[in-house]
Amino acid sequence: MARWRITQFTPASAEVQPKNFQERVCAVLVILAGMVGFSTFVSSITQAMARLHHARRAELEQHARMRRFFIENQISFDVGNRINIFLKERNFNRQSRTFESDVASFAILPEGLRRELHAEMYRPVAATHYFLHHALHLDQGFAEELCHHAMSEFSVERAGELFGPPHGASEAAFHVRSGVGDYVRRGGQALAAMRLAGKWLCEVALWLEWRPRGSIVATSMLECVALDAPAFRKLASSKAILLLVCARYAREYRSHLIAAEDRETSAELGFNMEVQEQMVSAAFSDSDVFARSETFSSYVRVSSPLARLGPRAFRRAVQ
Repeated sequence: MARWRITQFTPASAEVQPKNFQERVCAVLVILAGMVGFSTFVSSITQAMARLHHARRAELEQHARMRRFFIENQISFDVGNRINIFLKERNFNRQSRTFESDVASFAILPEGLRRELHAEMYRPVAATHYFLHHALHLDQGFAEELCHHAMSEFSVERAGELFGPPHGASEAAFHVRSGVGDYVRRGGQALAAMRLAGKWLCEVALWLEWRPRGSIVATSMLECVALDAPAFRKLASSKAILLLVCARYAREYRSHLIAAEDRETSAELGFNMEVQEQMVSAAFSDSDVFARSETFSSYVRVSSPLARLGPRAFRRAVQ
């Protein structure tokens, strides 16, 4: 029976023939189903091959234009070859994660739903920072606002810089989700092939005014989350208890940074876990933190521009 069904829509012959009305109806239905199924299968293969051909043709056209550009402008073989290698590596090392910006339909989401989306996206990331892990539990509203207004995701392609002196003053701290990079210090010294996944970089930007002394150069695709420093300070300044613990943590951070043997590396690559635990313990240790928060907040509003939590104001407050 199976052989008979196959022969109905292929050139093969069949010794079995329908003998009555019911068998003829069944044969006609099988032939129609076979035609539809086989046509759909062939059509899908044809469309897939057409898409591949179109993509390949567009790529070949781009290469042809690039070669013509090199010839017309007398670009040297060495420079042209380096450009070719860079473009090939860029196509090979495309981002593996799907970012929010890649989903165009998210643009029509209502504000409330976007807040919930960002909270679920970024709260696990923020919780990997030892201070933020504790601070997020002080105020649930702050956690949602931080994720919605201060955090964003992006990628750095191979040979690109995450931060560095040419970028000017750092205005964000960075959490690296995945990737490897070289930390190039001022003077040419480098820490090569650092595994950056899970690390927080440039935390100093949250607490003090800082110009990068070194730079992170990606040796593979870096997928990162940025915590915007001005937005973080603005949100923290609106919560009395958070304002207090932030100021206390910043004071501890500054003192440990001054005492560090290598300030530049500590500021940009972060302290070890033991030092982070000491700073967080000092910021959250006192039993009267909640009682002092309202007094501290009133003092800041009256006596200091710290309510805006600008970098210079914060540095004056923690001295």
